[in-house]
Amino acid sequence: MQNHLLFLPTELKTPRLHLRRFRVGEGEAYFDLIQNNKEYLKDFPTTMSKNTSAEESEKYIQKCIAQWYLQEVYCYAICEKGSEEIIGMMRVFQIDWEFPAAEIAYFIDAKYKRRGYVSEALQHTIKFCFDVLQMNKLHLRTNIENKASQGVAKKCGFVFEGEHKQDYKVVSGALIDILKFGLTRTVYTQL
Repeated sequence: MQNHLLFLPTELKTPRLHLRRFRVGEGEAYFDLIQNNKEYLKDFPTTMSKNTSAEESEKYIQKCIAQWYLQEVYCYAICEKGSEEIIGMMRVFQIDWEFPAAEIAYFIDAKYKRRGYVSEALQHTIKFCFDVLQMNKLHLRTNIENKASQGVAKKCGFVFEGEHKQDYKVVSGALIDILKFGLTRTVYTQL
């Protein structure tokens, strides 16, 4: 338990977005978001398998809230400023408090793509991870074909670290190649 992190900010505000901890009762809204983006989220097997109904999504959200308090995962709903509609998700997970390091995953509703929202949300999540959580390194993985996510990673300072062959299982069960990107505290302080 990281005692200095017991009272973390549950919201991150950007110029156009409001990232906030998920709330009990938002399962149906999160399920609808996933259903509206099924094709786009085919590379997110955990998200898809844990959100097969509004009830399952509610359980998933409640687990995310519990993991927040256990300092295992920090999961944010992405909303446009002035709205409570969930348009995406930002997740800090695979946290190794010994190093410390973490992985970041994200998605946004397809109708909000190409507006710079993911980059904006990721930049503020990176700041949270380095300045508040005191991480030494962050990493993220993308499908080798997901050029948009690779562009977001690079725009936010992540550096390509390698290609991993058949390293990730997608919803269909197929093994795909992924690209790994990393961002160290040293590079972050120079940005």
